[in-house]
Amino acid sequence: MRLNYLLLLNILMMHYASASQVTVEILSSKGKPLGGIAVFITPELITKSPRQAVITINQKDKAFAPYLSIIQRGQEVEFSNNDDITHHIFSASRQNNFSFKIRQGQNHRSVSFDQPGSVSMGCNVHDWMTGHLLVVDTPYFEFSDENGIAVLNIDDLGEATVNLWHPQLSSKETSLQKSFTLSDESTTAHFKLKHPISEIPQQTSGDEFDFLDDY
Repeated sequence: MRLNYLLLLNILMMHYASASQVTVEILSSKGKPLGGIAVFITPELITKSPRQAVITINQKDKAFAPYLSIIQRGQEVEFSNNDDITHHIFSASRQNNFSFKIRQGQNHRSVSFDQPGSVSMGCNVHDWMTGHLLVVDTPYFEFSDENGIAVLNIDDLGEATVNLWHPQLSSKETSLQKSFTLSDESTTAHFKLKHPISEIPQQTSGDEFDFLDDY
């Protein structure tokens, strides 16, 4: 019994020693912390199991909530209509396109996000609704917090790339990245934007438009 315990302890210690904690700090062009930026790290060799959790993108108050989501390629997404009206959700993204109606109280689960890349979403009924989904080919991703910080624990060491993405980044730096060699020591990556980031568009209509009969 003691031998098995020591063996398990040794395996756990080896696993812990082979992990790297990466802290990513993101500042705006004016030096202010930027929250809500998608951060994902792509090691050259990934052995970690893919993420399995289903994420939910709500349609609430005629808006996408959250505005920006991240999933790993192959991970499931559930669209949930929390409004008392019909939405017609769609994406014209070339490799991850879809289109479906979702009525009051309905959920629609999609497993079609098999290609890495950004997916821009809209609603054919309410054309002011916009949302974004980022599909990445790695299980290591997070959003920066209000202090502009994202902390990721990486099990796969060696050469890796740290990536930033947000739909409101300037077209000159829509996707930012840095290459690192990850070891069992903590690593910090600093990013400062060169260009201002745009405001997230408000998902509101100036009209009292609510519903299309018989849609």
